[in-house]
Amino acid sequence: MAYVVLTVPKPDTSPEDAEAFRKDAHKVFKRSLHERIATDVVTLDHDAEFASYVTQGRDAAVWPEWVGSGFDAVYKVPSFNAVVFAAQDLLEPECRMAVDAFACQRMVGVRLADGRFKRATGLVGTRLTVDT
Repeated sequence: MAYVVLTVPKPDTSPEDAEAFRKDAHKVFKRSLHERIATDVVTLDHDAEFASYVTQGRDAAVWPEWVGSGFDAVYKVPSFNAVVFAAQDLLEPECRMAVDAFACQRMVGVRLADGRFKRATGLVGTRLTVDT
């Protein structure tokens, strides 16, 4: 199985910008995990994965929790090993994703306003925190 990263773009992001964000995150994870894991890195877009999830007849209301804590039914591995947000300030469903991901010890990342990607260390209100 691959190391699976879910990218969560800002609301109302154009498909082109969401794809650019996904590609940027993929490069960062590929580079940072290059010699640490034996599997490949797969980076998926939030909107496409959500559409697939709902099409399978799953409850959209529990999507945020499934992102943060869900497991693949067949392989018994996390649905997403990491969740990367396009901004530090999150909407309520995104906060639920982050809270569950932190609780399950999954990686939570964020792209800062200056374009750098950092590992999030916590959530204060609706804002992801990072070590400087």
